Amino acid sequence: MKIEKTLNSLSLDSGGILYPYIATKSWAQGFRMEARLDEAIDYETLLQAVDRVRQRLPYHFVTLSKSFLQYRLSAFQKTTDFLIQQTDQLCKMFHVRDETQPVVRITYWDDCIGFELFHAVTDGYGASVVLKNIIAEYYRVKGETIPAQDDIFSSESQLQVNEIRDSFLDVFLRSNGKSSSRSEPAAYQYNHAKATGTLRLTTFELPIDELKKRASAHHVSVTQYLTAIYTKALSACAEAEQSRKPVKVEIPLNMRNRFLSHTLRNFSLYFMTCMSPEETRKGIEEILQKMKQQFHSGTDLQKLINDVKANVGQANMPVFRMMPRRLKHVILKAGTTIYGERLQTSPFSNLGVVKMPDELEKHVKSFGFMIGQTQVNTVYAAAVTFRNTLYWDITSVVQEDRIETVLEETLRECGVPYVRCPARTNREEDTPEE
Repeated sequence: MKIEKTLNSLSLDSGGILYPYIATKSWAQGFRMEARLDEAIDYETLLQAVDRVRQRLPYHFVTLSKSFLQYRLSAFQKTTDFLIQQTDQLCKMFHVRDETQPVVRITYWDDCIGFELFHAVTDGYGASVVLKNIIAEYYRVKGETIPAQDDIFSSESQLQVNEIRDSFLDVFLRSNGKSSSRSEPAAYQYNHAKATGTLRLTTFELPIDELKKRASAHHVSVTQYLTAIYTKALSACAEAEQSRKPVKVEIPLNMRNRFLSHTLRNFSLYFMTCMSPEETRKGIEEILQKMKQQFHSGTDLQKLINDVKANVGQANMPVFRMMPRRLKHVILKAGTTIYGERLQTSPFSNLGVVKMPDELEKHVKSFGFMIGQTQVNTVYAAAVTFRNTLYWDITSVVQEDRIETVLEETLRECGVPYVRCPARTNREEDTPEE
């Protein structure tokens, strides 16, 4: 692959190919990462920093273009169009049908820099790399020496071919396995009838050392521990609504370490945890043990390979690849209706620990990671850890804050110390169209 031939136009990776086809005129799946610095953001400095990162990571600064057969990511050269001075908008909808507009944005206000993007571009890890490099370049523009470290690049570094690989396709071509079954029962949907156009973000700040101690006492990971707490809270809401459907939480798994990949495009695979109402009435220890088993089976290497075979195999069938783009819209939308969000109650994405050099870390006060509105689900959870704090961001489009209150009660019941931050809200002009 010649890198210079990929910069202006790039095929969607196998993990992002679905998102343009299920998008509507007023909705596209997006998410947001943000960082608060120790000073107010200067526009001119930020503009220079973003321009440097855009040149180093051009495949993240794109628009969505289309042809008769497919969608592609195309380079978007005007750096000023990526920057938006934000007021109260959080993860505002992307209108991806407009090829004159980028499908990523950098927002800034006061001391906060936000990076919002359409999920077809990359996953949470890829987005975190972009944001960290923007912050690094911001302080380099100000004259500070920020060393390169891990996924923070030097100002002189060049685009690497491994960063733009479709690692899903690599696994598909290299590995032996059989396609996984997609058949699953429908899940409980939290207060779906009460969904509004208002997106509300509530952040819980949890001391990571205390979380690790409590998770270790139960012989589980922090993600497993929080998933159990989240499941218990969702189940309490289901019981209040007299729902008999299981609570199913979708967990994305960063596949890079499992398959030794350095891609900065989409490379996360999802598995589902599932608890019946009867099971969640048990104590937290019983819930955790079943959760541990489900994480073990959901992250089994052969299962992951089989899941990749199922996802990538169908997208690479010659009959599908040669199918007109408009027909792909119809087929993929029908598929997501059957196999999509109705099979889950909520996603929970734990990005893990954000690491950076001491010279840069001293300027950053906090990080945030939030999932934008989806078409069916009404509540979404995401977490990121920075320094000694895990930031657990709960996003909801339900007017009442019952799930946040029940989650707070569950944390208190489990003895987990926390700080519940004031909610941030915004109203979208349009709600998702079916």
